[in-house]
Amino acid sequence: MSSITFQKVTKQYSKAGESKTVIDAVDLLIDDGEFTVFVGPSGCGKSTMLRMVAGLESITDGELLFDGERVNMLSPSERGIGMVFQSYALYPHMSVRDNIGFPLRMAGKLSKAEMKNAIDDVADMLEIEHLLEHKPGQLSGGQRQRVAIGRALVRKPRVFLLDEPLSNLDTALRVRMRLQLAEYHKKLGCTIIYVTHDQTEAMTLADKVVVLNGGHIEQVGSPRELYESPATRFVAEFIGSPKMNLLNAKVMSLSPSVAMLSVLGVPLSIETDTRGLVPGQTLSLGLRPEDLALGPAGGIAGQVMEREYMGPESLLYLSVREDSEPLLVRCPGSTEVGKDERVHVQINPERCYLFDDQGRAIPRSVMPSKRAVNSQAFAE
Repeated sequence: MSSITFQKVTKQYSKAGESKTVIDAVDLLIDDGEFTVFVGPSGCGKSTMLRMVAGLESITDGELLFDGERVNMLSPSERGIGMVFQSYALYPHMSVRDNIGFPLRMAGKLSKAEMKNAIDDVADMLEIEHLLEHKPGQLSGGQRQRVAIGRALVRKPRVFLLDEPLSNLDTALRVRMRLQLAEYHKKLGCTIIYVTHDQTEAMTLADKVVVLNGGHIEQVGSPRELYESPATRFVAEFIGSPKMNLLNAKVMSLSPSVAMLSVLGVPLSIETDTRGLVPGQTLSLGLRPEDLALGPAGGIAGQVMEREYMGPESLLYLSVREDSEPLLVRCPGSTEVGKDERVHVQINPERCYLFDDQGRAIPRSVMPSKRAVNSQAFAE
């Protein structure tokens, strides 16, 4: 297993005399045995980062280190990596056994008996030992995916790379395979880098999440850190489902640790670091749907545009202003509210996020409360 270090790693493509930077001087440390997920929208550079680790993309500038050793010029086979692609890339004319054993045959370092034992061990762990004589065309999507994982694992790689491996599976199978991948990681203790655009996969699988945007890193942290303490507006919007509400908030007055804001005409007092803020300034106020509650008159007024009933909970889409996106409120499924009904939404000042005009989070002077949201406590 290996730790992986990016030191000012840059990737540029040149075409017709012009260069385009797709990865911009990235610094990152992935610890030995860590399950790290690269997440971000299409075109953010996450697959390029993975392919540079694999040796499938050259590095324009900077250093890539495995356990402190520079690997920039090493071939994929010399790096000791195992990789699973989105398409699985299995050989259709080969049996499952031959697909899994293909890297061992190419390396030519093991006897037939040693190869058989290695293949059988991996197949047993992945619970596909009964499929070893089948061809890929006889397998389900989940089975083909496990064969692709087995082929990557059989060489006992230093680093295990997965590029959107679940994107071709249906929803139920994706959930099951997420659980299985987590179990594989526990059994193997290997260093894993996993690429996805699905933030649910990132949140459920990762020890460490790397959020990428436009070729640079927005934030690195545990799933909980990213969810509870987003460093930028981009991370706040990207992490969480449904996404965070963002409203304009005008600064009315300031004290050293409290900002008095006006949000859709409603006064709101928030404990925060007010250094650098000025009265009249407009900030972005972030509100997660689950941190809002319906309450008596006096909060933000809105009209129910749509209600999505999901059993234990409902998601309300509220029209609060003609020129703004709907305000999303997550509430118990038993809440009695119908379409076109007028409601009032209460804001918990301890569960608000503020961002400046550059999209950077404004730190709080007091850490947000870990108490459960109580509408009675913030219906002021």
